[in-house]
Amino acid sequence: MIRALLTLCAVTLVTAAAGQSPGIRDRLQLVRCAVESDAPCLRTRLELGQGERAAAGRLDSAQEGGAWTVRLDGARLLGLGARVPDPSMIPARLLILLDGGNGMAGKGIAFTRIALKAWLKSLDSTAVKVAVASLDARDLSQRIADAVFDSPARAMQVVDAAPGPEPKAQSPLYSAMTLAAQRVRDAVTASPEAQGGVLLVTAGANEVGRGRGAAAAGLLAGPDGLSQAARAVAQSGQRIWIISLAPDRASDELRTLAGPEGSAVAVPLDPNALVVALVGISREFRASRDLTVGVVGPGPAGLARTALAGIATLRVDDQTAIARPVSWRPPLMALPTFRGVADSTALPSAVRDALLTGSNAGGNRPAIALLIALLLASVWVLVPRLGWAEPTSVAVAREPSATTTIGAAPPPGESIAPRKPEDITHQTARRTAMHR
Repeated sequence: MIRALLTLCAVTLVTAAAGQSPGIRDRLQLVRCAVESDAPCLRTRLELGQGERAAAGRLDSAQEGGAWTVRLDGARLLGLGARVPDPSMIPARLLILLDGGNGMAGKGIAFTRIALKAWLKSLDSTAVKVAVASLDARDLSQRIADAVFDSPARAMQVVDAAPGPEPKAQSPLYSAMTLAAQRVRDAVTASPEAQGGVLLVTAGANEVGRGRGAAAAGLLAGPDGLSQAARAVAQSGQRIWIISLAPDRASDELRTLAGPEGSAVAVPLDPNALVVALVGISREFRASRDLTVGVVGPGPAGLARTALAGIATLRVDDQTAIARPVSWRPPLMALPTFRGVADSTALPSAVRDALLTGSNAGGNRPAIALLIALLLASVWVLVPRLGWAEPTSVAVAREPSATTTIGAAPPPGESIAPRKPEDITHQTARRTAMHR
């Protein structure tokens, strides 16, 4: 019987320890909201899938921070902060297509080179491999086949060396996207852990087949060519990003080419705007999100009472894009302890304001202050009663006078008269005479 009880206790302890394992990313952990502060915060790290990363990548860092919400049944939470952990990225194979059509001449290709080089510097060279190909209808298939997946630094050199658009060049977007999706698919097959993607920077339209012999050149054109290219892109399973530098041209055409799971955006002819669009792509290469919330209450002691369950959600365009369950499980036989300090960049603004005002974001200082006030009030009331008691009267013994028999009590209702100096002398003299 005793052995069975010991076994049951051991299993319970192992289960509780497993519940607190830091490897479980959606398990909330108790951390300090700031250094040398007892204000409690809860933190969790979510690992996002490909579709979830795509949804989060549509928002910039400020927008994403405000789009996350965390609800935990039975707990009062204060604010929420979200951040992308640095610097790790998921393994990826990215093929960049530079439109070589006449629409990219001049500022188009110049601004594209500036933005791409600035963006490529931010990529993790150990995880992301990039290939670059410029588009031309004359030798399109050969250009894409010759693109080599290498480090982002090497890709910057290829971008600088890429030939500029020619005056009579055409933009074979349909055929280029079909060949590029297949090229990336082959690269991902050789590296199964990597995510594949195609990035097209274009002037905005497929220019082949418009008054020229596209079919003779083996290039896709027209509505049928668009449908065929869209099917091939969708079947490849690769992530598609299309950035158009001509917002007024062929937006529906590009969205169809990108497919329902892809992204097609139009940006002004400005390198800063182009960099912003590219940063959204690199955010999809980061699979983790750290969420931090403040806790309103008595601190760790209040979180030790029971396990709590909740949900973390991300809303994009008024729709729930991500919904992940989160939970808090206290230790089995001890008070929860802090497991670090929340990152200052992920600290919710409400918690930061509470720390600045000294409210400690729900700590136990108000309760301690109330307890001290009650103690002082009790001392103020009780100490005077114990220290200022009424003095007791003490009877003063008197010597009997000469006319009073020694040892005899006075008659009822009478008091002993005070003795005179001569009575004392008289008694002393009598005692002397008697002894003689």
